[in-house]
Amino acid sequence: MASGGLPALPVAFANAGPALFDPLVLVALAGVAVLASLVPHAIELEALHRISAAPSVC
Repeated sequence: MASGGLPALPVAFANAGPALFDPLVLVALAGVAVLASLVPHAIELEALHRISAAPSVC
């Protein structure tokens, strides 16, 4: 994902520039980054807890 975002980086800096370094924007971006990985992980763990184990075949 990082390599896919690299081509857009110059365009983002040209258009947004100093606004990207606003403390409120940085906090919002950090929150989105944390939640983007935390929410799917939490949903997957909850699903794994609800699924029963397959019966073993001996």
